[in-house]
Amino acid sequence: KLYLDQLWDKLSLMETGRSEQEIQLVREQLPFTREKITLTRQIVDVLPQVLAFTGKKTYLLLLQDNLELRPTGGFISSYGLITFANGKLLDFQIRDIYATDNQLKGRVKPPLPLEKYLGEKSWYFRDSNWDPHFPASGVKAEWFLKTAIERDVDGVIAFNFNFLQKILQALGPVELLESGEKITTDNLLERAGYYSIVDKETKKDFAGQVTTAVLEKVKEVQNQEWVGVIQAMEEALEEKDLLLVFHDEHVAKLFNSKGVGWSNSHYL
Repeated sequence: KLYLDQLWDKLSLMETGRSEQEIQLVREQLPFTREKITLTRQIVDVLPQVLAFTGKKTYLLLLQDNLELRPTGGFISSYGLITFANGKLLDFQIRDIYATDNQLKGRVKPPLPLEKYLGEKSWYFRDSNWDPHFPASGVKAEWFLKTAIERDVDGVIAFNFNFLQKILQALGPVELLESGEKITTDNLLERAGYYSIVDKETKKDFAGQVTTAVLEKVKEVQNQEWVGVIQAMEEALEEKDLLLVFHDEHVAKLFNSKGVGWSNSHYL
């Protein structure tokens, strides 16, 4: 936040006594406009609530493979649970969504289009994002999680490979723990496509491996490097590559405020 304040002061100082044409040139040369600085400050201000600076919060992560289309952006190839306590990452797990689906008891009647066009006789967690209105899909994903493994969460975060690309662009490449493969913003989609066609077994947790590697890198981010991460998040939210549902009304209202304008974030 100190870095953002310094950018704000720098912009104000450079604008003082200059013509409109000179001011526009200054804005183009700086990494942030005044509006972006304000927006990023708002996100920084709400992080204590999101990251549970007091208390404990767990979020359901939906890893959406946008190479296989679904209404909210992609097929849910994996899911995760991430827990924060007192502002620190307490636990992070990527789980096999098929294994969780196998724990569902009985038959859940699927939406008619899912049954008619994809031939699904029952509705599963992996297809819970069938409603294009993400808050509705988020509610359904939470229901499947609760029904299958008795877990409650404080919100749902869904993202796809496009979002991971943006984060990689901000932070640089990552190395997958299991294979040692180097994943960059340039080869991510190519590798995801390769595994979906050639190595379907690896495809099941490729997104999970990349997400784990990215999260490990995010944990090492220092000071002003966070600006790049938040910028990537802002862009992903605008383009619906990152979708959010929060139970915390204050957080949801901020993300839905006129200044932020991300209508894909809601309060449950």
